[in-house]
Amino acid sequence: MRIIFMGTPEFAVPTLAAAQEGAYLPGQPHPWQLGLQEALSPIEEQIHWFSAYTLWFLIPITIFVALLLAFSHLLMMVFGKRRSDDLKAEYVSRNAAERDLLHRARHDDLTGLLSRSALLEELTRARDAGPVPVLLIDLDRFKDVNDVLGHSVGDALLVQIADRLRGELPPDAVVGRLGGDEFGVL
Repeated sequence: MRIIFMGTPEFAVPTLAAAQEGAYLPGQPHPWQLGLQEALSPIEEQIHWFSAYTLWFLIPITIFVALLLAFSHLLMMVFGKRRSDDLKAEYVSRNAAERDLLHRARHDDLTGLLSRSALLEELTRARDAGPVPVLLIDLDRFKDVNDVLGHSVGDALLVQIADRLRGELPPDAVVGRLGGDEFGVL
């Protein structure tokens, strides 16, 4: 590497006295330039070595990292879609389970009619609008049916009564089971 003196032309041209003393010969590097070249030569070798190292080692690593990022992006697209589908299915199943729990909380398991608490909620809501007619039904000697014929026959009788109440009452009527053999109609 040869360092060229840079500066103004007046400063670059040596004086006649300096040329006669032999301190500077035109066409040759100035002594301070030689010292600078000797100091920079190891750094220059390192720079050339680093450039070769960069080409030989860092460029393939850069390509590898770029391919790895592209592949990971592809994986995220594939598994992200799968995860999205899984979340959607989980959302649908949770909604169905929530609706089922709400239905079970508000309805009688055996007859499918409103439960006692749900019927009382409906009565409270209806009373806010005005007077409400209420019909209470209690089945006489139902305990005897359960004792003599068994609980399965008693359950079938309760289901049959619930179906007949739903079928005979107007569509806007609210029917619920208050207890074992008690029904209420609003």
